[in-house]
Amino acid sequence: MIGYPDGTARPEANITRAETASMLYALVIDEGKADYKERASNFSDVGANRWYSEAVGYLTAQGIIMGYPDGTFMGDRAISRAEFAAILSRFGELDTGGAMPFADTQNHWARAEILTAYNKGWIYGYPDGTFQPDRSIARAEAIAMVNRAIGRDASSYAGHPMKFSDVQASSWYYNDIAAASNDR
Repeated sequence: MIGYPDGTARPEANITRAETASMLYALVIDEGKADYKERASNFSDVGANRWYSEAVGYLTAQGIIMGYPDGTFMGDRAISRAEFAAILSRFGELDTGGAMPFADTQNHWARAEILTAYNKGWIYGYPDGTFQPDRSIARAEAIAMVNRAIGRDASSYAGHPMKFSDVQASSWYYNDIAAASNDR
């Protein structure tokens, strides 16, 4: 996690589709990534000059990120919890065994991906038994999910110095952000 030029992480703000693509692309280790630097995206709203075009082009080609039926990517749009879980789940094999624990995802378009993320221990849902798939995901929630997906132990960052002015040691996401911003 890089954060913003003003020294903030904005952990409770929504994360956009463009930020999601950029964050996940940075984690990919593939020599073929360089082939996407000069390519234009297939999405009508992602020109080659957009700061996230390389990430979107690569992740789309790998079948990880998808756009909308109208041919757009909508990079500035807040990403939903379901979209984020679906993207993470597409990095590997789906695991749809077992019962769906979230009542509000039974007939959702991303049911299989949400169940996969649950089965792999990346998501927990809310105390009321819901996942709230269509709600925008906060940056801190996304970072916590990514840490779990890549096996990064955020608990080992307890007390680690924080470089973001808006992340307090008492916040539930402190360790996750410390891990994501210092572990490369």
